[in-house]
Amino acid sequence: MLQVTRFKSLLVLTLVAAFLMAAESLQAESVAPFFGVSPTKVEMMIKPGARAAREIHILNQLGGPARFTLSTADYTADADTGGVDILDGEAGFYSLRRYFNLSDYEFTLDQGETKTVSVAVSLPTAASVAGSLHGVVLVSGERLDRGQAAAKLASQAGILFFIQVEGRAQVEGRLTNLAVAGGRWHLNPDRRPTVNISYHNTGNTYLNPYGLLTVKNMISQKKMFLSVEPWFVLPHSERTKSIELTRQLGSGLYQVQVEQNRGYDDIIDTDTTWLVIISPWLLVLGLLLGLLLTVYLLKKHMLKLI
Repeated sequence: MLQVTRFKSLLVLTLVAAFLMAAESLQAESVAPFFGVSPTKVEMMIKPGARAAREIHILNQLGGPARFTLSTADYTADADTGGVDILDGEAGFYSLRRYFNLSDYEFTLDQGETKTVSVAVSLPTAASVAGSLHGVVLVSGERLDRGQAAAKLASQAGILFFIQVEGRAQVEGRLTNLAVAGGRWHLNPDRRPTVNISYHNTGNTYLNPYGLLTVKNMISQKKMFLSVEPWFVLPHSERTKSIELTRQLGSGLYQVQVEQNRGYDDIIDTDTTWLVIISPWLLVLGLLLGLLLTVYLLKKHMLKLI
């Protein structure tokens, strides 16, 4: 009886220790050093010769006092990754960098403190004939109270600015391609397929296309609907959005269709492709049945000849 009691006590202590370690781990994850910026995207329409401003907010959660430095740059969309490439110099025709004016470029925040910065954009009267200008406000944060280790707690974030020049926009673009990554034939029903949607912006202002993706099983007639969230496409460029299906499809024949709003005038483009998913076991079984059928037909033909 004494041994049983000791065993129960040991079990209780073990469970308590495990609970405390788990709680400590969750707490450590919840207070991981970071800093936040909001918003992450700003859109404005400004007349040539006019000025407009928006406020951005920086929150210090790096775990201690930190120095923040703000700068501006131009960017371009990365067609391969769907992200953004920051440019060292100006982007030329669509550059916004030279028109930025920030109320603060460097400041220090205590842990948990928030700073509001005004970002103004002033366009000259003889502004570019571009329909939109694009730039980014970069925010860098670095801990101050850990000496050399502070460098390990430095990070950077960006806020994208999209400025439409009033009266200069020429909107034009369209859906250019719908394809299933890896081709139309898939031999792994356990993997969720990815669908790629390409859009070509031929106008002089950025566009935000969006739409609906429908995947239909041609045997069961069951459908899966996926929202295509808006994504920006810069002028005179093509960009691809990749959408991973939310669940596995299983073996079968599927129709994949996208209905995409061009991002202006409520114009809808539609495109369709096909997807065939075959289990490797079904493929092997089909080959075996085909082989047996071929042998049977050959034997039958030989018997007729005899």
